[in-house]
Amino acid sequence: YALAWSELGGVFQAANRPEEARAAYQEAIRADKMYLKPLVQLAGLEASLQNWKQCAAAADAAIALRSIENGHSR
Repeated sequence: YALAWSELGGVFQAANRPEEARAAYQEAIRADKMYLKPLVQLAGLEASLQNWKQCAAAADAAIALRSIENGHSR
């Protein structure tokens, strides 16, 4: 259940448990590949940890998904 995983990731992130947060966000993404929120959350987590490559990958995936939602292709 993507929403639950996404929320759990937010709880872990707020508790300064980034590894658990990352895992939960990744589970949310696996559960629903069209759910934008965990991609944005993951990008934010990676940015806060200065993991720029991972941040860019998650942000790119979020932008691509948003483009699909808006009927555009990249």
